[in-house]
Amino acid sequence: MLKIEEDAGVDILPRCGAHARCTTCQIEYLEGEPEMMTKAELEVLENRNFFGKICLFCAKLSPTTP
Repeated sequence: MLKIEEDAGVDILPRCGAHARCTTCQIEYLEGEPEMMTKAELEVLENRNFFGKICLFCAKLSPTTP
């Protein structure tokens, strides 16, 4: 994902500072979706009824997202 950001020359970091809170960095995987997600990402996706529909790019940047 970082390679895509670099190649496109677009800053896609979210407004929340990469803490899996705002969902402005939502992405949809067409294939190869990661098997793991942070607790913060899971909570946000479930609370906003996005679970199973999208992933959060910022949560994929750091596995230690609180």
